[in-house]
Amino acid sequence: MANFAGYILALVVAFVGLPLLLSAQDISEADGAPVVSPTAVQDTVTSKKTKPLRNQEDNMKEPARAALMSAILPGLGQAYNGKYWKLPIVYGGFVGLGIAYDFNHTAYTQARDYLVYLTDTDPDNNAIVPLQYRSLQATNLRRRVDQFRRDRDFTTILMFLWYGLVIADAAVDAHLKGFNVSDDLSGIIKPSMLPVADGVAPAVSLVLTFRN
Repeated sequence: MANFAGYILALVVAFVGLPLLLSAQDISEADGAPVVSPTAVQDTVTSKKTKPLRNQEDNMKEPARAALMSAILPGLGQAYNGKYWKLPIVYGGFVGLGIAYDFNHTAYTQARDYLVYLTDTDPDNNAIVPLQYRSLQATNLRRRVDQFRRDRDFTTILMFLWYGLVIADAAVDAHLKGFNVSDDLSGIIKPSMLPVADGVAPAVSLVLTFRN
């Protein structure tokens, strides 16, 4: 179960953190900046005020429509938002969870049937059980049946959570289409050190810069 949880956690990190890394802009260094005259600065400020924003009304997306499209067909909302690079992540998550579900369900049904063969009164049924299960006690085999059933059910829950995450991502991404993303705002994600009680710990920091 821990392996499945780690797998879905890696998918969530990739699904949520990768857009931040792709959209982060490098902050230009202040040292060595060219000296400009006051007239040039005034012209630059004036041009920035009159410069049209990147996100015009024709580029805005409807969050409800994006969520509905992803609910009908996962990944369709991401395509509606123009984020085609997310499609392999969306379907990769479903494929991986589907493989995990099939493995656990098959192992559960086999172990359940073998447990019945070992505990019945017909000694001929013992020959049907593979050697790896024949050497186990009934209590150990029953414990294995319960484990495979729990892993199968847990994988089912993860599939529904992944489905909801895909829908939420499409809706949030459509909301972000209406935000003003101008050149006056830049950000960068970089490693940092976080002070703790017994020293420092590695962390990740997000630095935002607002330019006038």
